[in-house]
Amino acid sequence: AEKDAVIASEIQTSLERFNIPKELRKKTGKQRFNRVFRDVEELPISSNLTEDIEEALKASEYLIVICSYRTSESDWVKREIDTFLELHDYNKQLILTVLVEGEPDEVIPEILRHDNITHYLADGSFYCRDEVVEPLSADYRMAIPKARKIELPRLAATMLGCNYDDIIRRRKAYKRTRLLIETAIISLAAIALMTY
Repeated sequence: AEKDAVIASEIQTSLERFNIPKELRKKTGKQRFNRVFRDVEELPISSNLTEDIEEALKASEYLIVICSYRTSESDWVKREIDTFLELHDYNKQLILTVLVEGEPDEVIPEILRHDNITHYLADGSFYCRDEVVEPLSADYRMAIPKARKIELPRLAATMLGCNYDDIIRRRKAYKRTRLLIETAIISLAAIALMTY
């Protein structure tokens, strides 16, 4: 769907251009996000589309699911999620959701709204039970420029394994430093002109 495709393209481009703060580059060892694969644009013309997508899912560290009313009803999205989980030891923490419209319980696929939760008892024993959960989601139901500023760092923080606040604080510090440098340069230029 057009709206889903616009958001998917925005996230792909923004992540590929995302400037990881210097301190986080040192801490995580990542200089930038590697190529962000999007099946619509990057699949070759092939007689075996399923095999190509499976290879892409296998090579991917994370799966980002664009969640809209169309997503929750899509058999294709369900198959991609199932395949990704099979290839990544059923680790649902590697699947990130992005809300495009609707409420989470309406648009997030059913498989991502349930998890096997372990409960520990006082005597040291435990039991597991399937429970309804609401995964944390990036919220792109707002205007894209605002979402890029607020929600993209949320996705980036998860993918870098750091806190959202780390990225926001470091971005603000970078902007303050840049502003001070620009102000100093303008001041020096003004003094040079006045001296001349």
